[in-house]
Amino acid sequence: MGYYFLCLLVFFFNFLPIISSWGTHLCSHHEATALLQFKKSFSVKQVYIESCYGSLPKTNSWNESTNCCSWIGVTCDHVHGHVTGLDLSCTSLYGTFPSSATLFLLPHLQKLNLAFNYFEGSEMSSEFGRFASLVDLNLSQTFFKGRFPAQVFHLSKLASLDLTGDYELILEQNTIEGLVHNLTEVRLFVLDSINLSSINPHVFMNLSSSLRSLSLGGCDLRGEFPESTFYLPNLKFLNLGNNMNLSLSFLQFNRSSHLEHLDLSQMSFSKELIGLIHNLGSLKYLCLAETYFSEGLPVSITNLSSSEQLVMPSTYFSRGLPDSAGSLVSLKYLILPYSTLSGLIPRSLGNLLQLIHLDLTSNSLSGPIPSSITNLTLLEFLSIGYNQVGGSLPDKESLSYLNVSHNFLTEVGKLPWKNIKILDLSSNFINGNLPIPPRMIDVFLISNNSLSGEASSLICKSSSLGVLDLSYNNLSGVIPMCLGNLSKSLSFLNLRKNRFHGMIPPTFTDDCQLSNLNLNGNKLEGPLTPSIANCKGLEVLDLGNNNINDTFPPWLGTLPELQVLILKSNQMHGPMHNIGSGLFFSKIQIFDLSDSHFTGPLPFNTFENTSYEGNRGLRGFPLSRDCNNNEPPPPLSPSNVPTEDGSKSELSFGWKVVVLGYGCGVILGLAMGYVVFQTGKPNWVVNLVEDYLHKRRSTRPKIAYRSNGRRRIK
Repeated sequence: MGYYFLCLLVFFFNFLPIISSWGTHLCSHHEATALLQFKKSFSVKQVYIESCYGSLPKTNSWNESTNCCSWIGVTCDHVHGHVTGLDLSCTSLYGTFPSSATLFLLPHLQKLNLAFNYFEGSEMSSEFGRFASLVDLNLSQTFFKGRFPAQVFHLSKLASLDLTGDYELILEQNTIEGLVHNLTEVRLFVLDSINLSSINPHVFMNLSSSLRSLSLGGCDLRGEFPESTFYLPNLKFLNLGNNMNLSLSFLQFNRSSHLEHLDLSQMSFSKELIGLIHNLGSLKYLCLAETYFSEGLPVSITNLSSSEQLVMPSTYFSRGLPDSAGSLVSLKYLILPYSTLSGLIPRSLGNLLQLIHLDLTSNSLSGPIPSSITNLTLLEFLSIGYNQVGGSLPDKESLSYLNVSHNFLTEVGKLPWKNIKILDLSSNFINGNLPIPPRMIDVFLISNNSLSGEASSLICKSSSLGVLDLSYNNLSGVIPMCLGNLSKSLSFLNLRKNRFHGMIPPTFTDDCQLSNLNLNGNKLEGPLTPSIANCKGLEVLDLGNNNINDTFPPWLGTLPELQVLILKSNQMHGPMHNIGSGLFFSKIQIFDLSDSHFTGPLPFNTFENTSYEGNRGLRGFPLSRDCNNNEPPPPLSPSNVPTEDGSKSELSFGWKVVVLGYGCGVILGLAMGYVVFQTGKPNWVVNLVEDYLHKRRSTRPKIAYRSNGRRRIK
């Protein structure tokens, strides 16, 4: 027995190095050097790309002291340690991609993914044709330009080719013909957003029978697409959307089809074709955005019992949703925003027990929200903003997003949703006291309603609240002191145009996160609280049109990110010579002290005369009045004329350049604001104005139907 045990030990120790090496093969020095040299060819410049959110540059883990087979993004075979896979997607590589790149020294490469990097419009090298073993090639959004190299045609093993978004690449008729003819094993073929306007769509009629996914979205294809493509035996994914000059002739959808995903957005096709779409028994996703249905939603679509996603934004319907929509029992996503649906929301939607996402935004739907919605136990996203619905809100604990803004709601009662993260009740006719949002909410919008009474301090129990907008209501009393404490989570607080009085809460925390604080148009009094200086990220501070009585606080100039400061129409007074200079207001772009009582010389020369209009005691550069000019004050301008309720008129002619864009949706400023919109800078001004105009619209946005924008069904 001891002899056999000794033999086993000898065997184990002799073969241990071999067993261990199975998972730890070292890549060759030659290939490791090629990879490191390739890394050094580019800088890393991180920019926000939605598809890459949270990704870090993979090459950060690459260094010569470790085995390259252990590097992030690198795959090696288990026998020889050759590099067979390289995934550098979302690595933020930036620079010119040379034809002599050491990447081409990896002869065993089978999978190459360079998606979402920026190669500065480099010519796509013919050297890509050297990868004889290549199976998968993904160059989406790499910004290559020039003619697509013919050498890639000869990669006979290529089963996946993705060039999405490389819109400067030139693919001519012979290029597409070469790809279609030679790539006999291709299963995935994606050319989204590449200009194929000069290509005859019939070039795609001889695609490989092994093809599973074909995506030609937004390629400006013109003419008639070949029906033979629909009959490919293994095709599951077909995207022809956003080709408004592409048409489909009548074709018989095959009941044996395996098609699961179909996008025909903006295309022209016959009513008869849609009438047979129910034959696609395996279809799970259907997108028909920006199309025209003169007889409402076709019954054939509601017969797609296996469909999980129906996406039809900006679509013309001559009537409302039919009751037959409740037959789509497998549906998880129903997306019909910015269309022309009218009438009632059908109760039959309560039959869609798998529904997760329902978007009916910006239609002409009316009546109450059907109580049957409460049957949808999996519903997380519900948006019916910009309609004409009323009644009560659905009591759905599963909801994390609810938008019922710009409707006819008059009361909401207790807000029941425990898991809600975003709640938009703005621009309704909701009256009564301010409803208290759930504790876990992130965004609470209830502006432009008829709320009255005091704001309860219970609102501060929502400890994760990041955005709170109570503007344009009739709320009164003092601002709850606890809102200052909530500034450790709040980034946006808007209490504009209410009736709050008393002092601004002096409780802004040391870790204040506010970037936008708007208290304009209330009856706030007293001096400014120095605790606002704790909000180091504050970009917009609007305290205009109140009764604040204070001298100019020097600490305002120390806020490093402040870009908008509005103190107009208060009881601010005294000299300004003590507010300092140097780095004070280093980022300020809008500075409005008009209609106050400041005196003395100005310490800086940033803005023009109109910035300080209504401060008759101010003298010196940059004003045209010098310190010895005692001319009588000008007559009252419209901005100083009291209204019947004693408040000052909104006709603030004195804002001009200094108030550029901010509040310009009220009466004036659009001409000057246009400059801001055209340049796109500063973005926060654009966002403020767009948001303001959006909230103040008295009617829902209109959809313009243009002959070149929405394709009619013949």
